[in-house]
Amino acid sequence: MMVFVPNQPKTPHMSFRIDGDLKRDVLHLAKINGESASDIVRRAFENYRDEYSHLLDN
Repeated sequence: MMVFVPNQPKTPHMSFRIDGDLKRDVLHLAKINGESASDIVRRAFENYRDEYSHLLDN
């Protein structure tokens, strides 16, 4: 049986550890800029991938 969950994320969930001071600062800056923590992390991951994409076997 399939259950509809209205707030179910469309992408997989990921968790990781982060220094408390870094988390506080990033969340504060994100709020100032009208962004979510997810927006910041996604952009960081995309930038990392783009920088090293030449190493991927595509």
